[in-house]
Amino acid sequence: TPSVATIVLRIVVLFAVTALAMGTGLAARMRANAQRLTRRVFLQDGLVAVQFLTLAMAAGLPVEVFAGYVRVRAAGLSHTNFWPWLSDYLLQWAVDLVFYVVGIVAIMALVRRQPRVWPALATLVYVALYATYTLVSPVFIEPLFNEFTQLRDGPARDRILSLARANGVATDGVYVKDASRQSVIFNASVSGV
Repeated sequence: TPSVATIVLRIVVLFAVTALAMGTGLAARMRANAQRLTRRVFLQDGLVAVQFLTLAMAAGLPVEVFAGYVRVRAAGLSHTNFWPWLSDYLLQWAVDLVFYVVGIVAIMALVRRQPRVWPALATLVYVALYATYTLVSPVFIEPLFNEFTQLRDGPARDRILSLARANGVATDGVYVKDASRQSVIFNASVSGV
């Protein structure tokens, strides 16, 4: 889990990047670049979002390197080298970017079409995107980072399936995720809906 300092630094970076983009005219240049590429407003919104989020990611990278790589290695919780860590970080950012851009495009459309109630509708967009991410993550996203194998028959599998049945959780199996490349911590989790 991130420290309070990490969370504060992430917020500071986001506000600094936003202030820089708005105060220097960079945001207007991003919009102008998008308008040169397409006349479709929703594509313009998406292109502006990609530009801004890329700038925010680049500006926040030192914080993420410290929080997600340096601190974790210093605590002895990971033996991952920097380049595999950075590769995973950038891949996760690219996956997240897809969801962020879809959300921003949808919210901007709501701001234009429903100026009085867009915040409530934006909340529904967020919930829908979060649910979609949760639903597709075990099948499409998590396998990008780790190998999954079916847990073999035995007492551990039987106990887990029994616990699932007792709590009304329908499942077709128990999978083991090899996350040893990222961390030396023993862990268990449930993914999906």
